[in-house]
Amino acid sequence: MFVYGTLKRHFPLGRMLKNSKLLGMGFTKSKNYKMLVTQHETRGNFPVVFHSNAFDAGFIHGEVHLVHPTEIPDLDTMEYN
Repeated sequence: MFVYGTLKRHFPLGRMLKNSKLLGMGFTKSKNYKMLVTQHETRGNFPVVFHSNAFDAGFIHGEVHLVHPTEIPDLDTMEYN
């Protein structure tokens, strides 16, 4: 699983991946992405990535983890709530 932002190690939600194996660092195949930090009333600040053809678009860097399939639903729930 490729993660960026709050799910990375040493970030607020990194504990959600404590049972995963860090395989290494990675980045998106395309350089046509932008990351912005958005604010939410109850969740606070968190990053959002979207496709962009803007001149300042680039690669998104993150971590690649080996995650057991049974843990994916919990990660999905955390990310979508």
